[in-house]
Amino acid sequence: MIYALDQQYEIFRHYFGSFDLKTSFKNPLRNDKTPKCYFTERNDTLLFMDWAFNPTHLDCIEYVNKLYNLSDRKSSINKINLDLKYSNKVKGNFLSEIKGEHQKAPLLILEKKPVIEQKSKYTGIIKSFEDFELNYWNQFQINLNILNRFEIKPIKYVLKNDVINYSSSKFNPIFGYYDNDELFKLYNPLGNPMQKWRTIKAILEGYSKLEYKTNVCFITSSLKDTMCLNSLGFDAFNLPSENSYKILLPIIDELFSKFDHVYIYTDNDDTGKRFSRLLTLEIDTRLNYLNNPSFMKEKDPSDVVKFLGSNRLLEIIQEKLNRDKVNLIKNNLAVNL
Repeated sequence: MIYALDQQYEIFRHYFGSFDLKTSFKNPLRNDKTPKCYFTERNDTLLFMDWAFNPTHLDCIEYVNKLYNLSDRKSSINKINLDLKYSNKVKGNFLSEIKGEHQKAPLLILEKKPVIEQKSKYTGIIKSFEDFELNYWNQFQINLNILNRFEIKPIKYVLKNDVINYSSSKFNPIFGYYDNDELFKLYNPLGNPMQKWRTIKAILEGYSKLEYKTNVCFITSSLKDTMCLNSLGFDAFNLPSENSYKILLPIIDELFSKFDHVYIYTDNDDTGKRFSRLLTLEIDTRLNYLNNPSFMKEKDPSDVVKFLGSNRLLEIIQEKLNRDKVNLIKNNLAVNL
């Protein structure tokens, strides 16, 4: 069990500061430049969520543990009781006066209450592509043929448990990602950051669409980057998130049986670089990595195409292949980009 829900709010506000459930925040536990973290309630437990952190969700005890680098949950509990004057001499869920000193109750029970995920059913109501939706993808050199190949479909309404949850508009397109007609992710690129991604099923995105065009394959951070590279003649796929590398492990040998070189091409930020190092240095040393140059503000392949053009992306890839002395082979012939 854990503190009563109102006390969990009190503890988080003591150590985190003011917050609400509708706002995104930066994570003070790491070097976080983008406010994508948030608070949520699950089964009477208040959690701080950060999908780029390990663990991805922290209750108030775990948060204090990470904040002060304490050894275990008991140490965190002791600190909370000391800092907020919780007393083990008082029972019940009320405020009391003990020997003239204002103290709060009760003391937290040490066992951790498991967080049970409540699965919700999400459905996308598909419609026809409109110009504003195609224009969104065209800025990344992704045309209708590629969208159809990767089963990207425009969504009019998103249903949660058969009830309309949110809807698209000219200024807020929504796309469904499908694999063999099965919805696995919803993408709301211009909407509320809390709703940008909704993963229905974690899969290797784009893996079933590989065409084995060359002897090089790229593993990216998003299906948008994957399609962007595909538009330039490369094979690519991506993981459902940068924290889900384990889904890659069963197919690495198969991957190297079909490609001579496999590059991790993730975002050029701390999370992306940390993920690249993990995969290439600890998971499988046959994997290599590619990031945009550190001086560039464009963090990923699709950013480069959008702001600098496809030729600049080809230059970045060619420069890396040259440094690694990799010959790009297409149709049994060495080619330059």
